[in-house]
Amino acid sequence: MSRRRWLALEFLLLFFVLPAMYAVYGFSFVHPVVAMWGFSASLLVVLLRSGELDRAHLWTGPHQITGRQIRLILARFMALGTLLVLWVVVLEPDRLFGFPRMRPRLWLIVVCLYPVLSVYPQGIAYRAFVMQRYGELFGCGWKGVVASALAFSFAHITYWNPVAVFLTFAGGLLFAATYVRTRSIILSGIEHALYGNLIFTIGLGHYIYSGAVRIG
Repeated sequence: MSRRRWLALEFLLLFFVLPAMYAVYGFSFVHPVVAMWGFSASLLVVLLRSGELDRAHLWTGPHQITGRQIRLILARFMALGTLLVLWVVVLEPDRLFGFPRMRPRLWLIVVCLYPVLSVYPQGIAYRAFVMQRYGELFGCGWKGVVASALAFSFAHITYWNPVAVFLTFAGGLLFAATYVRTRSIILSGIEHALYGNLIFTIGLGHYIYSGAVRIG
């Protein structure tokens, strides 16, 4: 089997077959956070052993993070975040800010732990690994961004609702585009955390959250 065919098969198995099996059989036995960390750690070992990822990229990108990049992320967040708030106001007004109002301590725990327990390992798996490992298949342009977003969104089928898949696909496009532009797991992770914590705060978190630490 050629290397390209093997990589294509590996991509399908890791990011589509394995999540589907976990959604059907594994969710009741292994907590999503534990599963995500184990999955990401395994992929990270592969990247580091193959030399496909510089260890320094775990903390910084190959280029210095600039104020312009941060301003771009924040401006985009303000615009798209406003649309998300309007979504709740129009379609689910009773849920607006329901989580911080009704369970403020739990909300604070979630928004503090979410970047560490969920965002960072997902950045390794769905951005660093997909972009670095499968660059030969998808390149580093829009095809790679779409592949990353598809893998990221499909992982959320464990929540068994189309809204979770839609939200994470749209977010996955943004986060992957940021990673392609900066090659920074941290910067794309900051963007991921902004949207995730906003979703938990404004009332959309029920699509990707249930229980004290089940955060997607």
